[in-house]
Amino acid sequence: MKNLLIVSLVSCIAWFGSAIIRLENEHYALSIGMCQTDKGVADPVCLADVETRTSFLWHLAYGLRVL
Repeated sequence: MKNLLIVSLVSCIAWFGSAIIRLENEHYALSIGMCQTDKGVADPVCLADVETRTSFLWHLAYGLRVL
């Protein structure tokens, strides 16, 4: 039972971490204007494909306000 709880909590942390990384990537892309169309709205295809920093660890660190 204890092992199942540990596995489920680690899975939740990984899931939340991936969400933080994705959201911080989108946030940074929008803040520097990488994915705006001519009308000033965000392009969802661009947001799904853009990579704004060199590593996912940078996204996680900025998303958690470590840096």
